Amino acid sequence: MSPEDSYNKIKKQAAQIESEQWRRPSGTSSQIIKDGHDQILVAREDKTKLVEAGMAETLIDTAETALLGYSWVDGLYATTLCSDSVLRTAWESGLENGFNLRGELFKFGDFGIRRNRLTAVKAMFTEIKKGIGPDDMIMDLKELNQFFVSNPTVTAGLKQFVPGWVEEALMIHNELTDLRTKLCATADNTNLDKFYSEKRGAFTLYQNAIDEVREWGQFVFDGTERAEKYRAQYLVGRGGRPSKKDENKPATEVVNPQM
Repeated sequence: MSPEDSYNKIKKQAAQIESEQWRRPSGTSSQIIKDGHDQILVAREDKTKLVEAGMAETLIDTAETALLGYSWVDGLYATTLCSDSVLRTAWESGLENGFNLRGELFKFGDFGIRRNRLTAVKAMFTEIKKGIGPDDMIMDLKELNQFFVSNPTVTAGLKQFVPGWVEEALMIHNELTDLRTKLCATADNTNLDKFYSEKRGAFTLYQNAIDEVREWGQFVFDGTERAEKYRAQYLVGRGGRPSKKDENKPATEVVNPQM
């Protein structure tokens, strides 16, 4: 089934999801789509064992249809947001770089705080880690820059830590903030809200389905290395948890093509 056909199949169901029930993405669209594709391939390899354990036989197909539908409407939304493909590519690349850098800073920050017993700054660092969405990430990069500049002892003795990451975090924050402003200026506001709602509904259907697939996989393969295949690989080692910041933002949020 093509991505367009898949979305037409789930469109009505996605439209019925209230905004309060929308799931928030924890990475870029390209990361989510690639990770979902890889996860579905793994689940298909294990389908017999998963179904024997009690998983619905149609669940993997449901997740795949929702993922294809999400990828289709994500493309419509991105085009509506900005017809400039160069600008869109720069935005998506910047988001991916930002998420990756934030993950490294989270990893070294957590370890450094534990290793150097810096309990006084632990709460501050934990607060920065609360968000997982793109808007949270952009804000986190600036806060991480300020945190590491103010607390250099966190990374004392960590030879693999790259000091340039701290300055790079602020640089990526500034670049993404500027790109977001440019995207807003080029947006086709006529259809933006429509595609935004459709995208969030489709993503929610996909996330709910793939979460269930992963639950079954982790249950069936509990205690084995195979269980690790049933996790979002782009999140491994990144830390963070679902954000409570502005869970239902106004329509102006749609200037962000990854939300």
